[in-house]
Amino acid sequence: MDTNTAIALSRQVLLEALLIAAPILGVSLVVGVVVALLQALTSLQEQTVAMIPKLLTLVGALFVMLPWILRQFIEFTQRMLLSLSTLGGGS
Repeated sequence: MDTNTAIALSRQVLLEALLIAAPILGVSLVVGVVVALLQALTSLQEQTVAMIPKLLTLVGALFVMLPWILRQFIEFTQRMLLSLSTLGGGS
């Protein structure tokens, strides 16, 4: 495997990880902003008030998105296994 192939493979892995993590991180960001806004409006600065809604929405988002995440993992693995012969067979 040459350097260009390794870089391309690394780029694909990072893009796939970003694609999978982005929706869950987006949900966390939105919930964090809403909770922070509510805390600022009510002057309630308790840490558990901020963590419990984030935790519950993250678990809910993972539960809802798990089939899609698994499908992405399976498709990526299939693409990598199909290209395995071209990645490692050149010496």
